[in-house]
Amino acid sequence: VGFWLGSMAGEDLQLDEERVLQRMMQDGTLDALRRRAMQELEASGALRALVDQALQGSEQLQKGKQSGWKVDHTFSQVLKEVDESIMRQISDQVWQLLSQDQPLGEEVRESVDRALVDEIRARHGLAK
Repeated sequence: VGFWLGSMAGEDLQLDEERVLQRMMQDGTLDALRRRAMQELEASGALRALVDQALQGSEQLQKGKQSGWKVDHTFSQVLKEVDESIMRQISDQVWQLLSQDQPLGEEVRESVDRALVDEIRARHGLAK
């Protein structure tokens, strides 16, 4: 599977997503987008709400309070219990930010477009 961009000088331009993704990782684009998404979740309060909801429903937290567990043990048990759920919900929230017509979604599309163009130029030995 790849990006189909037509042809240039008779050559098919089928680009491998992995090469485009590598380019975005190497130039720091993915890190910047990931950081921005987390900042937007934090600023909107969605991140805190997800964590609060998970903690309120945590059986391990209640058990730790009732059993007098040490804080580090309680934290470890709660983390095991809620980590996967929280990460899945955060992933869903980030996906919504990326796929909607919001500034971050537009930034992702522009970043992918730039990476595609850079990859085409690199394949053909063209300067930026």
